[in-house]
Amino acid sequence: MPRPSILRDANLPSPVNGMNLADPASALPASEAALLLNTVSGEGGLMARPGFQEHATALPSNARSLLAFHGSEQGEDRFFAALDAGIYDITASGTNTLVYTFPVVGAQSGKGVAASYASTAGRFLLYADESNGYLRYSQASHDWVAPTLSGGVTAADIVFVLPWKNRVWLVEKNSSTAWYLDLEAIQGAATPFDFGRHFKRGGYLIGLWNWTRDGGSGADDKLVALSSGGDIVVFEGTDPAIDTTFNIVGSWNVGAFPAGRRLCKSNGGDLLILTTQGLLNLEKLLNGADDAALYDTRKLRPLFVSTMQTQRTLDGWELEILPQDAVLLVNTPGPAGGVQEQFALSLSSQGWSRWRGLDIFTMTTWQGQVYFATRTGTVCRLTGYLDNVALDGSTLAAKEVECWALHAYTTGGNTRRKQVRMMKPYFRTLSAQPSVATFARYDYDTTLPNDLSVSSGVASSALWGVAQWGQALWGASEGVARRVKGAKGIGTAVSAGVYWKSLGRAVLIETAIWWEEGGAL
Repeated sequence: MPRPSILRDANLPSPVNGMNLADPASALPASEAALLLNTVSGEGGLMARPGFQEHATALPSNARSLLAFHGSEQGEDRFFAALDAGIYDITASGTNTLVYTFPVVGAQSGKGVAASYASTAGRFLLYADESNGYLRYSQASHDWVAPTLSGGVTAADIVFVLPWKNRVWLVEKNSSTAWYLDLEAIQGAATPFDFGRHFKRGGYLIGLWNWTRDGGSGADDKLVALSSGGDIVVFEGTDPAIDTTFNIVGSWNVGAFPAGRRLCKSNGGDLLILTTQGLLNLEKLLNGADDAALYDTRKLRPLFVSTMQTQRTLDGWELEILPQDAVLLVNTPGPAGGVQEQFALSLSSQGWSRWRGLDIFTMTTWQGQVYFATRTGTVCRLTGYLDNVALDGSTLAAKEVECWALHAYTTGGNTRRKQVRMMKPYFRTLSAQPSVATFARYDYDTTLPNDLSVSSGVASSALWGVAQWGQALWGASEGVARRVKGAKGIGTAVSAGVYWKSLGRAVLIETAIWWEEGGAL
């Protein structure tokens, strides 16, 4: 006689610990996800990534670098965009003024790196790119000029700049040599230091980075050098002219790095380095962690490595921290004619999500907010809940951020065949209810449906900070539990999928799921 069907249920917590593509799909904890798109972990669940609003729209071409300067007072702050032909002041929203014309215009002009520097001589923004060399902006004179160098190198030879322990270091193009200036100087006599003798696999010097291990600027600041041969060399000391006070802390080869020179980012006492194998944590490398623990992208490894295989040589690899969202963002170039993605790490939960819908060529943080340049000549600011908000605040062409979450699979502890009957996601809302759809997946399928039936959001009476927990959950107060749309199929393992978008803050707290079990096959 056939076994009678059994109706079972489960409450699945919001997978705030992010996507896990590395461990067995059949053994993921409920706090992890099979797939997340456009989500951020926070406030007890998952919410949408930030939207964006236009900041500058009338640039003659797309910005290749965004340069942020923070002065001695807020009125001296400046925001610049480096294009192929020159540098524009875009400090005021909706305005752009050419402030420096590049002498060389080409495929690499405007693709540079920048660093702020303060000394007894004043406050400066230092910049270098592949075609036009070393430039500086001065707060005192409000101008951009090419500093004069002596000692065997010119400003036009420089492609990378780093202030380190009151000295400015300048990386020479197509060379393993960096040049350092006198203490607190931004021009004048330059002394060469050949890093090539420390590169076991050879190659040119990509760039130099400061690594602060003690949590603040001090004696423990290290100097990190990357080579095009895949070497990482860490130095400590003060005066590079004295071997006894300038020593190697460690040297490793990690295979290879992607294209570009925007490959490292400080996060607290860590220095994170983009390699073709993942996002390397230098502190873990120095402490001798095993290979699996070295990369903060371990749970994304299959996706990360496959993306590197197809996009490693393209421009656009970059790291940025979103201070308002506590997110580390890894920008990918995007394949030609394909969909560009970003990999987003929640710094609070250490959970990863994939982001789409953001055309990011380069990005930076200015006045505590993240800005990015698109490939179509617009500079935008990450903010709010809507994409494509116009410069004047108009939302006529804007749209909600579309979010997807596919919970970890469950078998219910048995091998019986299952069919999902109902799902009910719960949200905590701020001002407006989200538009929501649910879908079921079976036996570790992670494809997204294209035939969703979305319920429209309605106005919410739950005020943030006023309504009690549970009473402000969408679904709890309205008793919504609907039969799953598009839940075709049957399988041994089941997963609940949720799609949502909202005009305001909406946090996915959990998803209730009911499935029917039959006999084993």
